[in-house]
Amino acid sequence: VWRSSIAGDLGTGSPLQTLLPTGPQTLTLIATDADGGAGVDAVDVTVIAANTAPTATLLQPASGGTYVAGTAIGFVGAGDDAEDGALPDANLFWQSNVDGPFATGAAPSFAGLSPGSHTVTLTAVDAQGASGSDSITLTVTPAPNPLPPVAALTLPASGWVGVAVQADATASTDADGRVMTWRFDWGDGSAPTSSPTGQADHIYSAAGAYPVTLTVTDDDGLTDTETATIDIAVPVRVPVVAYDGAWSAGAFCDLVLDAAGEPRVLFGDLGYDRVLYAERVGGTWQTTVVDGPGFLVGGLLERGGSLVLDAAGHPAGAWALDGRIRYASRSAAGVWTVEDVANATSYEAHVALTLDPNAGGRPTVVFQSDVTTDRPAVATRSGGVWTVNTWSNLSTWNDNPLRGGAAWLGNGSLIFPMGRYALSFGTWSPTGGFSGPTVIDAAAYPDDARTPALVDPNGSPHVLSNDGLYSRPTAPLWVRSEVANTSLGHRALTWDPLVDQPVAAFVNDQGLFEVVHPDGGPYWAWSYQGPADGNADIDVEVDPSSGDIRACFFRSGNLLVY
Repeated sequence: VWRSSIAGDLGTGSPLQTLLPTGPQTLTLIATDADGGAGVDAVDVTVIAANTAPTATLLQPASGGTYVAGTAIGFVGAGDDAEDGALPDANLFWQSNVDGPFATGAAPSFAGLSPGSHTVTLTAVDAQGASGSDSITLTVTPAPNPLPPVAALTLPASGWVGVAVQADATASTDADGRVMTWRFDWGDGSAPTSSPTGQADHIYSAAGAYPVTLTVTDDDGLTDTETATIDIAVPVRVPVVAYDGAWSAGAFCDLVLDAAGEPRVLFGDLGYDRVLYAERVGGTWQTTVVDGPGFLVGGLLERGGSLVLDAAGHPAGAWALDGRIRYASRSAAGVWTVEDVANATSYEAHVALTLDPNAGGRPTVVFQSDVTTDRPAVATRSGGVWTVNTWSNLSTWNDNPLRGGAAWLGNGSLIFPMGRYALSFGTWSPTGGFSGPTVIDAAAYPDDARTPALVDPNGSPHVLSNDGLYSRPTAPLWVRSEVANTSLGHRALTWDPLVDQPVAAFVNDQGLFEVVHPDGGPYWAWSYQGPADGNADIDVEVDPSSGDIRACFFRSGNLLVY
């Protein structure tokens, strides 16, 4: 039996289709068995009245008027909606049955209607997407003499060598006809581009100021031109010092990018055995102490830490200090709160903090437990309480230390690299617990540096070890790509969504920091960013909106951000 708190009994059976009255109400389902026992469940709902379409009123010009081509015609109209009231300019749209859409707003002026008979329609759209229209007819007669088109060129003020810039001429008009061709001369000696759409892209190969000339031609063969200048520069980014403390910082750094593409860094300061957070405020790097015992007073900071941003953009991090796994999150007011995750950890200090996408972004920490056996462990946080899950049935624990990376597979499992005598991986899920370890490469011998892992948008996992990038496009087969002809020391891995390929960073065997990515062939392209300390974890990220690569590393104990 189904009931509404304001309509009474609605009917029986399931499913039940019925009309509900408007207003807030409680819907109750009563299930009764053969012995008269009853179970009840209820939900609260609010039923709102159906949306009504707005009314459009075309006030000017009067229907039936005649105008000469090229004459500016003033249009006036309004839109009114029972729920939204008077509609704003952005919800009023004008179009001709001959020339298509030509203006928005309550009072546009337009001189570009082509000769002929037109039905001009004003359409008003409300906040729910319903629409209403009003129309008039008018006639446009040809001008005594053909009118030339008017070229309109939109061009960025600046651009970069090797990066496409777009010129837009779609705002070009012809009062007594239409624009037929758009031609762009880029000013660098290259062949002009003819576009059928009024838009064109161009890549400059050298820096300089270039005059870009647009030539438009109408259906009468008449032309018009407009020129604008674009400044092209070589894209150069050099690492900047974000922290230069009196003592050597170089323990670890982990970097994330906020919604604006600005880098945020969590890093370890070995001199003071403390954890700091760095961000750029007003163009200046600022650091905040998050955790630490104070100046040379007890405690030991391990060489592993991890940083994330939650859905609201607030930072949270995890690290190992004084034999404990620690977690901290920063509130909207900028206050850090530090918690103990686990009170015993092994000398294997790698820590990976991730947000579980299948549990509302729940913080999840992967680390090496020290409960007599140095086994991998996963800790989850719910309601302010941490629950630690240790891989207790792992028999070969001494051969399988964690390597510091972790990433979520599409099936809701967490994958993490591990192994001492063979590169392997383990998995953990909230429902199935631990499984594995599964060998990636029996001939690979992992080093002590962090081995990052990621899952690309196609669902394939990737692991960056000291001898190359391992990818699994088709389970269970892993494929290795030799990233460089050197051992990859401390390293980091991320994914560039704009070109759908991995980006890696590492410190090579010559002590140089490299950023590398596939070059479209069997090799990887790279750029050197100068010397780097070889004893600290580094990180790299890609801005998904611009493709900018950002990284953090250490030089002479100072934190640098690229």
